[in-house]
Amino acid sequence: SKQFAAASILLLAADGKLSLTDEIQKYVPEIPRYQWPVTIDHLLHHTSGLRDYIGLMVLGGHQIDDVTDDADALAAIARQRALNFEPGTRWLYSNSGYFLLSTIVQRVSGKTLAAFAKERIFDPLGMRETHFRTNHKAVLPHRALAYSPIDSATWEIDMSNWEQTGDGAVFSNVLELALWDANFADPKVGGQALIDQLTEPGALADGSSHGYGRGLRADTYKGLARISHGGSWGGYRAMYQRFPEHRIGIGITCNVADANTSRLADGVADAVLREVLAGSQNDSTAAGSRAVPVVGAEVARFAGTYFDSRSGQVARIFSRGDTARIAIGGGTLPLEQTADGYTAGGYVAIRFPDGASPAETLLLGQPLADTLRRIEAVAPSATELAATAGTYFSPELDTSWRLVLDQGQLAIQARTFDGVRLEPVFRDGFLANGNLIELTRTGGRVTGFTLSAGRMRGIVFERR
Repeated sequence: SKQFAAASILLLAADGKLSLTDEIQKYVPEIPRYQWPVTIDHLLHHTSGLRDYIGLMVLGGHQIDDVTDDADALAAIARQRALNFEPGTRWLYSNSGYFLLSTIVQRVSGKTLAAFAKERIFDPLGMRETHFRTNHKAVLPHRALAYSPIDSATWEIDMSNWEQTGDGAVFSNVLELALWDANFADPKVGGQALIDQLTEPGALADGSSHGYGRGLRADTYKGLARISHGGSWGGYRAMYQRFPEHRIGIGITCNVADANTSRLADGVADAVLREVLAGSQNDSTAAGSRAVPVVGAEVARFAGTYFDSRSGQVARIFSRGDTARIAIGGGTLPLEQTADGYTAGGYVAIRFPDGASPAETLLLGQPLADTLRRIEAVAPSATELAATAGTYFSPELDTSWRLVLDQGQLAIQARTFDGVRLEPVFRDGFLANGNLIELTRTGGRVTGFTLSAGRMRGIVFERR
């Protein structure tokens, strides 16, 4: 969906209706001014530092089958007192940015993003069924419902009633995605300037590339230039890939939550680009970079807890049976070695800096890495845990959480996190479903905590 929101903004910029260097408050004054300016181009490149509204609303008690609208999302973003980081200095995916792009399109053009995209993109390309969906109750002929597996034999419907656009909500099919793909080879909408702006990788303030264009990623696959973007929401999964040098586009849509559309698209690329890859250096390089599990005595070299205080990222490497696994963000993935370093399940790039022991430092993430350092776990006493129990309110989430002592562990009482236990990882630091809670103290007394949860860092909770 994001490439269509980005294209809409770029079309308005080409019309002279806005500038990518405009500060977002020019069009969305509800957003507070922070220590640093946030521009439209920051939103497009995911370098704004804005916390992700989806995560904020879930932390605040919403579930994806609730009915929520633009006003709910805008209020969640407007409540934030701080950014994740100084805009332009880091890259962190944020749905808030693309939701705000939808708001900007509406306020500049006088039309909803759904209407604008239909008029300027979908209709001119003959994409008659593709649309931004704004009414969860509207009947859509031929719609595939979405499902998630409960176990190997049981499924459940996995649908959302959220009505925000920009960051998601495009409904399409592979035949019409092919019409959009054709616009990259023969740009009838927006001309070559639009294609260049969508696919040009952005750079951070220090000049380093983060590999993300505007609504599209730019990278290589087995040595071939590629642009792409995936999508997931509820039980839906999608992937679009294009190999511009070979005029090949791949569009995949799935309605099951366990579909790995990235790997499916890679498999299609391997098939249709077989002659290009066969016998080439790219193919041999790929063969040499196949992931190999870290097993046996090697596991002990990596085992431990790693932490980055700047990002709030925590990773734990441990053994399961004879194999190394890494716990990140509430899930666990196998730790595997490739020719370029290490990877977690093919999704996360891991490198250990030259000269550093694996027991000390790892670099986690792609295309840009957080630096995590090994820490020693400290277990709080029963007295310390009891003194931490209480009610905490977050003005940024507009919700209260209770920390209660349950069988010697702290646990959360809140709608979407009810019963989640806090696992100590260092002094005054706990993991809750992979999210980091860090206690704040005044005169030794716990007066609150901050919560870092994936795309949201440093959310403040005050003790009541």
